[in-house]
Amino acid sequence: MTALADGRLAFEDCDGVVRLLDPARDEEVVPGSIIRDDVQKAGVAALPDGRRIAVVKLDVIEVWDMHTTPPSRCMTITCDTWATTLAALRDGRLAAGCMDGRIQLLDVNADTVVDETSLRHAQAVTALAVFPDGTLASGSDDIRVWNVDREECVAVLEGQIGFITSALAVLASGNLASAAQDSTVRLWDAATWTCYAVLNLWCTYNMFTQYDPVCIDLFALPDGRLAGSCSDGVIRVWDTHTCLPPRNGDAAIRRRDAASC
Repeated sequence: MTALADGRLAFEDCDGVVRLLDPARDEEVVPGSIIRDDVQKAGVAALPDGRRIAVVKLDVIEVWDMHTTPPSRCMTITCDTWATTLAALRDGRLAAGCMDGRIQLLDVNADTVVDETSLRHAQAVTALAVFPDGTLASGSDDIRVWNVDREECVAVLEGQIGFITSALAVLASGNLASAAQDSTVRLWDAATWTCYAVLNLWCTYNMFTQYDPVCIDLFALPDGRLAGSCSDGVIRVWDTHTCLPPRNGDAAIRRRDAASC
């Protein structure tokens, strides 16, 4: 999910269709499909101009103008590998996380892929998030934090079990939230790159099944809360003000379950 400058939200549904919503009116702006054909999960990013969005379709990235009726495609960029996730950088470029572990940079104004970078993971990149200062976080089998201009990894965050599930978000506080296959959401202190809180998703048991929901998407709200869309069809909202990074030598990790959000 990504927000346009006018407050509308663009998101991809489970059928690979991008839809446009107006939260103020609690309705879909254009009923039905806006962009069809297998848009990747986490493959939508709003560009800095506030009117265009980029979407991923395997090895193709399309740029759409959302201020026309209906929205119109204005650019297509072909990559040399499958892209899985997008994030818009402060300078207007796009970062594309790829199946082969690379993070490619794209110039959406020049319709080209920027020169090859050294930003990469050992396995597929499944999530990206951009901090206010332009620092980039990427999720794979671990989380890495990058100085994009210097193409330098400044931190590696470890602790969650399994891949980051297409879910990274920068909180209003400037800290980072991540979700992975271990049914947790973790909050990371951007000052020290350490985990300071673990949000556990409650489990539902019966005599036949054990179901551990996984958070598949995260969205940071401007008031500091964190919303998570989960595999059990529930959207959970946490007040992240109740678990702030420890200071003055307090290294305790705070733990919360979904019932406390």
